[in-house]
Amino acid sequence: MISELWVQITAYAVSVGCLYGALSTRLKELEKKVDVHNHLVERMYRAEMKINLLEEKFDDATRYEE
Repeated sequence: MISELWVQITAYAVSVGCLYGALSTRLKELEKKVDVHNHLVERMYRAEMKINLLEEKFDDATRYEE
């Protein structure tokens, strides 16, 4: 009876370990995707700031020509 209990406890422990490993791996993959997305957002923010600056310079240049 006691040995059957230990077999069940061991089986549950192994199952929990496998589940934890699978979830941990999936979480790491999702973190990589989030990092890629965040890098894209940062690049787009910088590009938009440069575009705004160029638009301001263009507007200033066209005002002086008039």
